[in-house]
Amino acid sequence: AALWSGSTAAARLDEAELPPADDRALVGDIVLRYVYPDYTGLGPVEIPNSDGTIHAPPGTVVTISARTAEPFEAAAIQVGEEPPEDVTLRGGRDLSATLTVEAEGVWRFLLFRGSEAHFSADYRIVLEADAPPVVTLQGPGELEVAADTTIALGWQASDDYGLERVVVEVEHLGETREYALRDPLETPLSLVGELGRTPRELGLRPGDEPTLRFAAWD
Repeated sequence: AALWSGSTAAARLDEAELPPADDRALVGDIVLRYVYPDYTGLGPVEIPNSDGTIHAPPGTVVTISARTAEPFEAAAIQVGEEPPEDVTLRGGRDLSATLTVEAEGVWRFLLFRGSEAHFSADYRIVLEADAPPVVTLQGPGELEVAADTTIALGWQASDDYGLERVVVEVEHLGETREYALRDPLETPLSLVGELGRTPRELGLRPGDEPTLRFAAWD
């Protein structure tokens, strides 16, 4: 079992005596340190005196430190029903563990003393999914312009973690062409601009009746 899970905790749990389900080991002084994925554009954040609940988008690496009320000989962390993984236990009481947020669920510590295994309380993992960008237009839903007249159509795009690019898609006669509007070096949370192109620059001719769609990518 240890070879299969990569953890001696799995084998030790199989052999241990389990106390009643409501007999949970006391764990406190929980500190959570979040390292967010690159796409969020967020720096590391540390939450002291946490209640153990993890709020983070997928891919976030969370380092957990905590302290037990009583000394133990070994410790592990378990996420959901996954096999437990060994964690660092210093001085019999100071815990240090790391997990990567992948889905909603719960996590808990497993604490070993002699032939007994004790569970900490269950702590929630709340997934904060990356919401899609929002794009709004500032202008009429339909307009008619000459082939060489700049289309005065403003747009605004926003995203919870940052924008990669904004484009306009021109659909006409079953064909769709894409033109970049903004391709920032960074990933700003919002961008504002105007189409600023003529129909001819969008590959259109007099008499064409295309559909324009503005799209943002995060």
